[in-house]
Amino acid sequence: MNVQHGEQALQDSPETLQESPETLQESPETLQDSTEALRGTDESVSEDELNQQIMDAVVELIKSAGSLGQQIGADFGLTGSDAMALHKIDAPISMKELGAKMGCDASFVTVVTDALEKHGLARREPSLRDRRSKNIVLTEQGVSVREQITKEVSARMPWANALDISERKCFLALVRKMLRSRAGG
Repeated sequence: MNVQHGEQALQDSPETLQESPETLQESPETLQDSTEALRGTDESVSEDELNQQIMDAVVELIKSAGSLGQQIGADFGLTGSDAMALHKIDAPISMKELGAKMGCDASFVTVVTDALEKHGLARREPSLRDRRSKNIVLTEQGVSVREQITKEVSARMPWANALDISERKCFLALVRKMLRSRAGG
């Protein structure tokens, strides 16, 4: 993939991403900045090398975001997993559903739920759909801490500080496009 091809992909992105028009309205500046960033890329990089560089950068971004989430969770006396669970609970949710959202098994969800209860952030309630199972419900304090952590994490994520609004809209559109392709949609 050469720089010209990358520039063309950036120019084509409004049509290929099929995002809402407001997502890309401010994009001339974003495209210019992105084009300038592409010009800084070594033109002799092969497609395989480019893919490797992207993978390395994404891994570093994920590690950075994870470390930041853990650090902010710790500021509230929570582990990273506790903070993630708190973020994922936006309504009463079964332990099984929370495990699926977090990508972990039920026994780990029990440990996390115990910790959230200990901190007064959540409680277990009988499920209205299945009396054999329990739902996890945030307490008022849990909702408040969830909002504080979400606000703090959102404000300190790399994209919040390194990208302007139009670049973040473009970044979100590209991430969604990749997620759709993974899901076959």
